Amino acid sequence: IVKIMTGKVVVGHAIHNDFKALKYFHPACQTRDTARIPLLNQKAGLPVHEMVSLKRLAKAILKKDIQ
Repeated sequence: IVKIMTGKVVVGHAIHNDFKALKYFHPACQTRDTARIPLLNQKAGLPVHEMVSLKRLAKAILKKDIQ
């Protein structure tokens, strides 16, 4: 997995948890974490400076229940 991610932009939600489980550090400039994008929270009508779950974002933006 680490070999595949090296040199790539990695996208995920609260992805720091996945990196921690893998005991891996990925450069911040190559990481896109949807849990840390205030514009998504704003679009969902949720607190901008709060880290919300993917479940809440999906429900608010996509009108879909997940998990």
